[in-house]
Amino acid sequence: VVASKLINNDNNACIKQLKDAITVYKQVLALERRTLGRAHPEVGRTLVKLGEVHTRLNQHNKSMQSLNMALFILKSSLGEYHPDVALAHLSIAQLHNKLSEYSEANLAFKTALDIQKSALGEFHISIASIWNNIGVVNFREKKYCEAIKNYEKAMVIYKFNFGHNYHVEEVALTW
Repeated sequence: VVASKLINNDNNACIKQLKDAITVYKQVLALERRTLGRAHPEVGRTLVKLGEVHTRLNQHNKSMQSLNMALFILKSSLGEYHPDVALAHLSIAQLHNKLSEYSEANLAFKTALDIQKSALGEFHISIASIWNNIGVVNFREKKYCEAIKNYEKAMVIYKFNFGHNYHVEEVALTW
């Protein structure tokens, strides 16, 4: 019973912090829009952060609205292949994954993957993380062979960056 109360208190504290974060992000957003303009990349970046908080609070419609607006602003101001555009796609992919909308999640992850590869190169650690996330989506879709192939792609990159003694558990447990 005591543990349950502690967990609920921790959960309630976390929810309060997330709601406080939304308030702060909305204030920052208003300030950025006034000082930088509605189409500035900083506005887009703040909208991504706001969307991620809405996702954590299971406010999916608000999240999708913020993330799509962020994607539009970032693409318009920075171009289709900027790393910040990839981050918006990643947040959208995570939301679709959370909603069990796996084909949309895969599409967004693969778009982010293409952008990040061109910006960071094939063996950047961020690329491994995206391959791992695509593997998670494949696994949830029960496409186990594809999941394994994508986990293996991630492992090659992790081993390239961290050495050949890098353990599988450290990748698999990220999801």
